[in-house]
Amino acid sequence: MELEVKKWGNSLGFRIPKDLAAQLRVQEGTWLEVLLTDDGLLLKSKRRRSRLNIEDLLENLGTMEEVDWGEPQGQEVW
Repeated sequence: MELEVKKWGNSLGFRIPKDLAAQLRVQEGTWLEVLLTDDGLLLKSKRRRSRLNIEDLLENLGTMEEVDWGEPQGQEVW
């Protein structure tokens, strides 16, 4: 497959055809890691974690029951 490199603002870019994007499971918003190899460029999809704030994390935490861990077995202080 051949792709034409075109000017995109101050950079260069190319388009991934729809059929190839579907095979690669690449869609808008997918991050790619670009590696320079002896043969050229290697593109790898990269999973990025979404950034959550503390409220989002606590919202899904729910409530927890108290756990009885039993009597101390050593020098623990309860």
